[in-house]
Amino acid sequence: MEKLKKYFKDEIKCDETFHYLKRIFGSEEEVFNKLELFFSHSKQDLREFSKIINWIIAEKYPRKNQRYLGNEARYMPDNVFLALLEHFHKINERVELIVEFEGLEGSRIEDVVDLKVENFDFDKHEVRVYNKKSSRWYTIPIESHLEDHIKEFIQKHRESIESHENYIFFSNNFKQIRNHLSKDWVRNTIREAVNELGLQKVYATSTNGKKLNMYSSHSLRSHALTRVYRLSGDIQVAKELADHSKTSTTDLYIAKDHKKLENVMRN
Repeated sequence: MEKLKKYFKDEIKCDETFHYLKRIFGSEEEVFNKLELFFSHSKQDLREFSKIINWIIAEKYPRKNQRYLGNEARYMPDNVFLALLEHFHKINERVELIVEFEGLEGSRIEDVVDLKVENFDFDKHEVRVYNKKSSRWYTIPIESHLEDHIKEFIQKHRESIESHENYIFFSNNFKQIRNHLSKDWVRNTIREAVNELGLQKVYATSTNGKKLNMYSSHSLRSHALTRVYRLSGDIQVAKELADHSKTSTTDLYIAKDHKKLENVMRN
């Protein structure tokens, strides 16, 4: 791992790169051999290589068709959000808390499962989150009821949390030893719950004929951003919660209220 750090200064990037390259190439030695090869190429060669990879991805995984519902395809309404909270309250309080956090704070699932006790400053009522997509830290206020639930959860499961290096959403998977829940497992668990509750909707069909479901873990992020936008009336506030660089990106996550427009135009 020390050898890998000469390529990546960021520790999280280093760990994730090593993890995925080892899955692809099979051994640590082969990972380092490939890295030596990649880094020996010029900047232009690497750009061309990246372009080719993107072409392959585009051919193998055709872009999903979202033209039917636009922003609405991303949004999870309150009734689905509350139904998920009630469902997981009965069967899995860790996933319940993840759903609540993602649905109120708007953080991505891969960032939520990585949260530790030290990420929270309950005196200042805020949480520090590492945005893996942008490779940066950002700090946001904690919704008051969510803060109470997090405190209660930490107190109740302190021993398990401490034995898993302070990760709040600790894993009990004995087959694959890990400190926190897998983001993919959480995604699948939420998707299965939506289906089980009979709340899932298909909003379009992809170019390869696959049905595209409306409600997923990621649509909880849209729920949070839409909620904050409607409460504040300020897209800049929603942008800060999302940790987006541009408001135009945030706008894609905010469900448009057609009924409100209708009331304005007809009254």
